Amino acid sequence: MNILKLNLGIQQFHNTGHLIPAVLLLCSLLTFSCAKQEDKNYNPDDNGRVKVRISRASFDDEINFKSGSTLFTDYPLSNRQTVSVDFNADYYLTATLTPEPSQQADKNPSTKADIIIDLLENDVKYKIVVFDPNGGYVTEKNYSHQNEDTEGDLLLDEYKEYTFIAYSINSSSTAPPDMTFTNPNVKTLATARVSVPGNADFMYFKKKLTLVANTTNYLEVAFKHLFSEITTKIDVSATGYTLNAFEATISPHKNSANISLASAAITRPVANVTAPVLFTPNPTNSVTTLINSPENTNTTLTVSKITVGEITETNLPAITNLKITPGVRYNLTLKITPNDKYLVHQGIPAAQIGGQIWALHNVGVAINQDPNQSPITSQLHGNYYQFGRLSAVAGPTSITENSNWNATEAPYTAWNTGTELAPVKTATDPCPAGFRVPTRMQMAQLVANVTPTNRGSFAESNTHYNAAKVLTSKRNKNIWLVLPAQGLMNTNTANAPIGIDNRGNTVNYYTSSASSAGVWRLIGSETTFGLTLLTDGDLLQGRTLRCIAE
Repeated sequence: MNILKLNLGIQQFHNTGHLIPAVLLLCSLLTFSCAKQEDKNYNPDDNGRVKVRISRASFDDEINFKSGSTLFTDYPLSNRQTVSVDFNADYYLTATLTPEPSQQADKNPSTKADIIIDLLENDVKYKIVVFDPNGGYVTEKNYSHQNEDTEGDLLLDEYKEYTFIAYSINSSSTAPPDMTFTNPNVKTLATARVSVPGNADFMYFKKKLTLVANTTNYLEVAFKHLFSEITTKIDVSATGYTLNAFEATISPHKNSANISLASAAITRPVANVTAPVLFTPNPTNSVTTLINSPENTNTTLTVSKITVGEITETNLPAITNLKITPGVRYNLTLKITPNDKYLVHQGIPAAQIGGQIWALHNVGVAINQDPNQSPITSQLHGNYYQFGRLSAVAGPTSITENSNWNATEAPYTAWNTGTELAPVKTATDPCPAGFRVPTRMQMAQLVANVTPTNRGSFAESNTHYNAAKVLTSKRNKNIWLVLPAQGLMNTNTANAPIGIDNRGNTVNYYTSSASSAGVWRLIGSETTFGLTLLTDGDLLQGRTLRCIAE
């Protein structure tokens, strides 16, 4: 007899004399009810009914989302790759490859970690294949996303544990290819495979599910993309012209793939081919390419033709040694930028290095000062600022903080209400009009585009002003930034101000990137230079600022 849920109105009898009649009445009701239910409602086809629906489709994610701030995304700097090549005598091309998050993020209820989710378009076709507890083939059925209710449920045996495989090529017009078996006469999960073209967006899902009787069992399909997806965007805005033509290829790439349904392991041909980057003019100047390749660090972008305005260049030097991981979505930005030079931007003396425009002076320095003076004097030393604050807490030659010092940390977004990739200046940003406090990623790009050397002598003293890091452009040795070694206005373990520290011995600049994990700063000594994360925050300390153009 099938298990039934019964709702019976039972009166409790407090008089023990009525207990036996009550029990007999209850038994009679149960017998009558069970018989009635079996006769009228029992349907053996309902025993192993399975409804199918897609919950999500996702790419693997190389990005670690920090807690405490929805705006601060900690892209590992080692995962963000930048390569530059000459475009012509006046311009160069910078390629930046960044793992790209999917469209939506949820929280895993058990770990509170971020789950990266893509929502599929309606009508995407996919196949469900069912195998029994011994791995034997049972049945298969094609579905299309959001039409499952009209396409019918799977009817299987109850109380059995089945293995469900779902796969798709993410198409609403083309059904997924049929699977094959090593031995067509012995169909098992272990020998089941499917072959797809190398440019197909293959998605895969596997789950074991024990079916419950007399209820509807739901199979929630959570697809994973198995190939890489690269969206190439060509940014020519710095030239003032439009992009009229672009022809390129990406390699290595394989023209087919054979996937094991048991493990999702991919077997690829030995021979490499190239994947064309098929660009046609569009408002975003972007194109998406699927890459079928094992994980590697030698992926190459070859630009055979590019036309910007009336200038056409062909067969540019290849952009090489890009790292690609299967199943990850990437954003590849190609930026055509004028060569490094000095300029005046928004009335501020500046240097263009690696496509970025940087002020030549620290905030608080008079812009008529020679930024390249040698020896350096206190005239090139700027003000000190707490993170997120507009007012300086110390002047260039001060040894203690002033009355502007604030014992309360500013919000993590006080200097940037946007994101790392698309920062937005705030009203508390001390940089002049047209400039803002740089993000960590912008500072990292500067570090990648320069060669640091020392000027003056590095020695700690409250009155020592001649030491600095000189950042020379790797593309033009006559272009550089001078960062004086001003140290910082420090705090003690009780977060109280204690005055100047490391003047003459370290450069120490805030970025606008902070979260509960800490704040990022650019720091350098006589022998070291780079970005570090201050894990304990230190937002109350006073540091110098160097601004980047908005």
